[in-house]
Amino acid sequence: MLEPDRSGKPVDADEIPDTPHAEDVRNVVEDSASVEPALAPPPPSAEENPLEASISASCARAKVGYFAIYAGLSASPYYGLLLEHRGFTPLAVGVLIAFMPLSVIILLSPLSYLADRYHCAMSIHLCASTVSALLLLFVIPSTSHFLIAGLMMLHFAFRVPVAPFMDQRTMSILPPDRKTEWGKMRSYGAYGWAFGALTISALISRSNWWGLAVIYCLGMATAMYIGFIIVPHDETEPFQRKFVDVLRHVVSHRRLLVFLTALCFMGMGYAIINTFLFIFLYSIDAPTILLGLSVIMTVVVEIPLFQSSKHVHERFTDRQLLCMSIFAWAIRVTGYSFLYNPWFVLCLEPLHGLTFGFMWLSGIHFVRRAFPKSLSHSSIGFLSATAFGVGPLVGNIVGGSLYQYLGARGMFRFMALFMICISVVFLLLDRQLEHLGYSVEVEEEGEMKAKDVVVETSLSTATAAAAAEVDRETRE
Repeated sequence: MLEPDRSGKPVDADEIPDTPHAEDVRNVVEDSASVEPALAPPPPSAEENPLEASISASCARAKVGYFAIYAGLSASPYYGLLLEHRGFTPLAVGVLIAFMPLSVIILLSPLSYLADRYHCAMSIHLCASTVSALLLLFVIPSTSHFLIAGLMMLHFAFRVPVAPFMDQRTMSILPPDRKTEWGKMRSYGAYGWAFGALTISALISRSNWWGLAVIYCLGMATAMYIGFIIVPHDETEPFQRKFVDVLRHVVSHRRLLVFLTALCFMGMGYAIINTFLFIFLYSIDAPTILLGLSVIMTVVVEIPLFQSSKHVHERFTDRQLLCMSIFAWAIRVTGYSFLYNPWFVLCLEPLHGLTFGFMWLSGIHFVRRAFPKSLSHSSIGFLSATAFGVGPLVGNIVGGSLYQYLGARGMFRFMALFMICISVVFLLLDRQLEHLGYSVEVEEEGEMKAKDVVVETSLSTATAAAAAEVDRETRE
């Protein structure tokens, strides 16, 4: 009798020894050698996999939603110009627009907590989009400084959750192992920002401020509709703890606290650019159309950066991305301080893709790891509250004061030096915390409980099996 080959080597029919069954064995070996190995089945396509088809459809809708919402939000850089056109001084403009980040500080974190606890994010989004659009429409025909200031402050308050809740809604489309693909969807917001800014600048050049409000309203309405038809695939359970527990988590997480503090300073820098750059360009005789063109140049680098977000995260750490963002910002504003021909601003604006792109990619990636999954809205809320709340609040007030007493060029140079110092301090401090063993990731409470249950169940099963074995031996 032939023994089976245990070596795992292929059998040669000619090497089979002569036995009564040798001829039959040779035929079987030769037939099996002529058979081609079966190929692995191809992965299911979107048409064959309903889940993949649903994710693809929701991603396509999210791209349209991002285009629309950022086309509407592209009105933001023109707020300072609108207020100056209505007779507000640079200091008054800075103080009034400082209410926008102040609203973010006061409202965004509690609203995010309510969304996490009661799953009412879309209701909040609907209310915020509708009321903020109506308030901006009322601002345009108003002439009273007191009325304009009141309407703008209410507008700033109601638009607070619009963009952060859109980020979380689109993030919920992707399963946990595909979160790095979010940047591709977000890149379409840059297209919308460029389109909206150019359209608004063209309308403003004809003294048509109604166009600013109409673009905002259309963007909010479209994004609101898209948000309702998106199908989430990574929803979380309602968070059952109190808001103070969320604050305690942020304060006790040292690396998160350091990272958010650095984002505050970065937000301060963005406020200075968003509020005072157009005013400075106007002061050196920039045509209105240049303002829209400068916004288009800001997305030249931002779009491919978000498109390749997965490779960016594989190549750089969040700490490196944030430091590179701050250094790029310092180079950008230093260039502003040497502008005498306003058209040269188009050479500096592509740096926005590095400053904002690196900051936002690192921020989203960092807070998603630093917060439990059940606090998904709160993670985006705290990120936005620091980058677009605390920082801009200080930036508008400090920037307005520096602009008034040092001039635009002095303000830009002073802030560039200050931000470089902040970057160095953040780099050294975060490295030291990492060296001391402080981690970024937190473990979900539900996962910890599940592990305990598994361990207890395993021990109980093992104990029961051992008892049954002893009982069987005793009977024997």
